[in-house]
Amino acid sequence: MSCELLLRMSLLLNDNQYHQVNLINLATHLGDIFSYDADSRYITKTRRTSSQRMKIYPNNIPQGWEKWRIGLAKYVFSMALGFGSAIAFSGNCALAQVTSDGTVGTTVNGSLLPCTAATCSIGGGTTAGNNLFHSFSNFTVPNGAIADFQNATNIVNIFSRVTGGVQSDILGAIQAQGNANFFLLNPSGIFFGPDAQLRIGGSFVGTTADGISFPDGGEFSLTSAVAPNNPLLTVNPSALFFNQTPTGAITNQSTVGLDVGAGQNLFLIGGNVNFDGGVVRAPGGRIELGGLAAPGEVKIISNGNNFGLSFYDDVARADVLIDNGAIVDVVANDGGDIIISASNITVSGGSNICAGIGTPSTCDTPGSFAGGAGNQAGNIVFDATGTVSISESSRIENDLNPGATGNSENIFIALRRGNLFGSIIIRADSISINGESQVSTSTFGQGSAGVVFLDVDGGVFIDNSEIFSTVESEATGDAGGVLIETGSLSLTNAARISTSTFGTGIAGDVEVTADGSALFINSDIFSNVEPGANGTGGKVKITAESLSLINGSQIQTLVRRESDTQSGGQGDAGKVDLDIRDTVTISGVNNDGFSSAVFSSVGSGAVGNAGDVEITARAISLSDFGRIDSSTEGVGNAGAVILTANGPVSITNGSDILSGVRNGATGDAGGVVIIAESLSIDAFSQVTTSTFGEGNAGLILIVADKDVSITNNSAIFSQAGADSGESGGIGISARSVFVSENSELNVDNSGLNEAGAILINAREDIILLNRSVIRATASSGNGGDVELNSGDFLLVLGQSDVFTSSGGLLLPGTGGNVDINTKFVIAAPFNDNNIAARAFGGDGGRIQITANRIFDIQERPLVFPTNDISASSPFGFGRDGIVTTNVITADPTSGFTNLPTNPVDPTTLIAETCPTRSNIAEREKNQFIITGQGGLPPDPNAAFPGEAVVNDWETPGEEVEESTEDSSTASPTPVATTAPPSPNIIEAQGWIYGENGEIIFTAQSPNVTPTTLVLNSSSTCNEN
Repeated sequence: MSCELLLRMSLLLNDNQYHQVNLINLATHLGDIFSYDADSRYITKTRRTSSQRMKIYPNNIPQGWEKWRIGLAKYVFSMALGFGSAIAFSGNCALAQVTSDGTVGTTVNGSLLPCTAATCSIGGGTTAGNNLFHSFSNFTVPNGAIADFQNATNIVNIFSRVTGGVQSDILGAIQAQGNANFFLLNPSGIFFGPDAQLRIGGSFVGTTADGISFPDGGEFSLTSAVAPNNPLLTVNPSALFFNQTPTGAITNQSTVGLDVGAGQNLFLIGGNVNFDGGVVRAPGGRIELGGLAAPGEVKIISNGNNFGLSFYDDVARADVLIDNGAIVDVVANDGGDIIISASNITVSGGSNICAGIGTPSTCDTPGSFAGGAGNQAGNIVFDATGTVSISESSRIENDLNPGATGNSENIFIALRRGNLFGSIIIRADSISINGESQVSTSTFGQGSAGVVFLDVDGGVFIDNSEIFSTVESEATGDAGGVLIETGSLSLTNAARISTSTFGTGIAGDVEVTADGSALFINSDIFSNVEPGANGTGGKVKITAESLSLINGSQIQTLVRRESDTQSGGQGDAGKVDLDIRDTVTISGVNNDGFSSAVFSSVGSGAVGNAGDVEITARAISLSDFGRIDSSTEGVGNAGAVILTANGPVSITNGSDILSGVRNGATGDAGGVVIIAESLSIDAFSQVTTSTFGEGNAGLILIVADKDVSITNNSAIFSQAGADSGESGGIGISARSVFVSENSELNVDNSGLNEAGAILINAREDIILLNRSVIRATASSGNGGDVELNSGDFLLVLGQSDVFTSSGGLLLPGTGGNVDINTKFVIAAPFNDNNIAARAFGGDGGRIQITANRIFDIQERPLVFPTNDISASSPFGFGRDGIVTTNVITADPTSGFTNLPTNPVDPTTLIAETCPTRSNIAEREKNQFIITGQGGLPPDPNAAFPGEAVVNDWETPGEEVEESTEDSSTASPTPVATTAPPSPNIIEAQGWIYGENGEIIFTAQSPNVTPTTLVLNSSSTCNEN
C-alpha cells in the first residue's frame, strides 16, 4: 500500500464532510478489508469472528457512521505507523493530519481539505473580540512540518480544539503571528515528539480538558457553537473544565524544547503529564504542569496578558512524571515561576527543575550560568495531594547565579504569611528525596537566596540527598533558609540539610516542626559560616515528638576553621534549639569515626562567638561517644549548653557535654546547665567546662529532683590550663549524689589563678565509693572551696577523698576551704579515706565539719592508710590550717561509767546499825541524796534533759507558772496556776501490809498481835 494512499485514506476518514462516493472509493481501495456491493449498497467490514455491514444511501449520512469513521481512522493511522520511520516519521512520507472539521470556518491551505504540504497554513476561524477560534477534526503535525496560524496581529488569544477523538501528535512546529497566546484543546491527548517546537510570541496552553469556560457563561468545548463576536467569548478564559474520565494524557519528549518567549507562560494540563526527557523553557515566565483524574475544573486567573492556574482541593488530581533527564526551566534575568499541581509528582532520572536569576540557559549544568542583572526571582511550587519523589541525581534549584544581580530572597514565611520570592515550596502528603538528588535555593551572585519550604502531612524522607539554601563563594547576599512542617522527618545515608554561607552574607535558619519523630542516621543539618566567609550563622530549631541522631549524625552551627587555602570564617554561629516532647537520643559513630553530636562552635583561625545549645525534652540520652559541644578554638566566646528534661538525662559510654576554650583560642567558655529528674554520667563519660586558651572556663550547674550519679571512670570537670584564665565552678542540687568507681567532681586551675568552687546540696545523701574524689585544686594559685551539705549523711568509702589543694614550692598558694554540713560523716575503718585542705608552699586551708556524729575519721596527718582529716602545709613554708568539728548533739555514750570486771558482794557494803540521833557519823553511813534544781543530771558529762523539766525555786502558797506544752516544744507558753498548800512532813512510825502485799508506811505505830514471838538479833538498838 503506497504512502500516498495511506495519507489519502487517513485524511478521508477524518473528514466530516464525507460523501457517498468517498465511502465507495474507500471500500474499493481497501478491498481486502472492506467490500462494497453496488446493488445492495452495503459496505461490509469483516472482523476476526464476525462481519458488520453498513448500507449507503444517496446523499445521506448513514446512522452510526461517526463511530465507524473514528475506528477506521485509528486503524488506518496505526497501519501507517506500522511502516516505521521509513514512512510515518521520515521526510519520505509526512503524515499530515491537520484537518478542519468545518464548524467555525477554519481553513487549511485555503480549503476544507486535508493538508498534505510541509507547511499547513491555517486561516479563517471565528473571531470574537480579540479572541480567534479554530476547530479541527485532526491536528497532528509531522516531523519537519509546520502548522502555521495566519492570525491578525491584534489577536490576543488563539483557541484551537480537536474534535476527531484522535490524539494530537506534534512532531514538528506550531507557529503563530505576533504575540498571541495559543490554546490547544484535545481531550484525547497530546504528544510532543523529540523535535517538537513552539514558535509563538505569547503563552502556550496545551490541555486535554473537555472545554474552556469564560466569565458569564461563555464556553468553548468540542460541541459548542461559536458565533462571531459573541460577547461571552470576547474576554479572557476563566477555567478549564473536565467532564470525562479517563482524561487524556500529555507527553513531552521534545529535546529541542518547547520554548516560549521571555516573560511568557507555558501550561500543560492533563490527565497525567509525562516528561520523557522532554524540555520546556519559559525564561522569566511561568510554567505550570498538572492535571485532573476526575470531572472538575481548573480555574484560570488572568491578570492582563498573564495567566495563572488554581486547582481545587476537592477534585482528584492526576500525576506528573518528569523523567529521563527532562528539564523545566524559567531562569532569566528576571526569574520566573514553576508550579506543579498533581496527585503524585515524580522527578527522576537526573531531571532538572530550575528557576532563579541568570542568563537563560540549559539548566542541566550546575553553576554554568553566565550571570546578568536582575530583580526578583520567582518560586518553584510543588502542590501534591499524594507523594513527591525526587530521585536519581535529580535537582530542584532556585538560584541567583554567578554574575547575576538581584534577589531570590523572601519576606520570610512567618507562619505562612507574607510573600515568597526565589523559593521552593513543596506541599504534599509525603516527600521522598533520594539517590544523590538536590533541592536548593542559593546565591552565586549579588543578592539573596530564597527559602525551601516543605509542608507535608505525612513524612519527609531524605536519603543520600541534600536540601540547601546557601551563599556560595564569591557571592554577596543572604541564604534563605529551610522550613519543614511535617508529620515526621527521616534523613539517612549521608543526607544533609544545609543553610550556610561561603561568601559574604547571613546563613539561613533551619526550622523543622514534626508531629512525630525526627530521625537522622549518618546525616546532618548545617547552618555554618564556612572558611573564607564573612557573615552570621543561622539558627537550627527542631520541634518534634522525638529526635534521634544515630551513627555519626550531627547538627552544626559553626564558624568553620581555616583550611589550607582559605582563612577561617568570620561571624557568630547560630543557636541550636531542640524542643522535643519525648526523647532525644544522640548515639554512635559513623565509618569515618565522626560521633553523633550537636555542635555550635568557633574553629581554629575563625573569628566569632559560638551559639548556645538548648535542648528541652522528656528524656535526654547520650551514648556510645555521643556529644554536645559549644566551644571556641578561634577568637570568640563559646556558647552555653542548657538541657532541661522532665525525666532522666543519661550520658554514657564515652559520651560528653562540653563548653570550652581550646588551646590557642581567645575567649570565655560558656556554662553547662542540666535541669532534670535525674542525671547519670557513666562509663568514661564527662560533663566539662574548660579553658586552655586565653579566657575563663564556665560554670556547671545541675539541678535534679532525684539522684545525680557519676560512675565508672566518669567526671564533671571545670578546668583551666596553664597560661589560661580562671576555672569555673560546679554546683549540684539533688536528692542524693553518688560518685563511684574512680570517678570525680573536679575544679582545677593549672595556671596562676585560683581554682573554682564546688557546692553540693543533697536533701539526703552524698556518697563517694571506690577511689572517687571531690576536689578543687590550683597548681600555683589559691585552692578552691568545697561545700557539701546533705540531709542525712556523707559516706566516704574505698580510698575516696574530699579535698582542696593549692600551690607549689615555687608558686605558693593558700589552701581552699572544706565545709561539710550533715547529720553523720561516715568513713569505713582503715580505707584511706581523707578530707583535706592542703597547701604546698602556702597556708593550709580551713576544714569545718558540722554533724551529729563523725564515725571512723579524725584529724591527723595524711601519712597512714587511715581515714584522716588534715588542713596542713606539709613542707613547712606555711602554717597549717584549722580543723573544726562541731558535734551539735551529745554523744549517746558520753557520761557512761565502766562497770567493774569483778562483781562486788553488796552485803559487805551495808552496815547493820541503827544510828542514834546524836551520832552524826553513824547517820552519814547510810544516805541516798539527790540534789539539784529541776533535776540536773548528777554527772556533768550527761545530757541535759531539756527546758521543760527545769523548775524555779518556789515557796508554798505562791503562784507559779506551769507549761502546758509538750516537752519537745522549744519555747513553752507559761500558764499561771496556784500551788496547793504543802502538808507537814511527819516521820513514819510503822508500816503495814496491804491486801496485795504492798508495804504502807504509817504515821502511828500499828497495833498488832503476834502469833509467835521470835527473837533472833545479834545486836540491840539502844534508845539512848
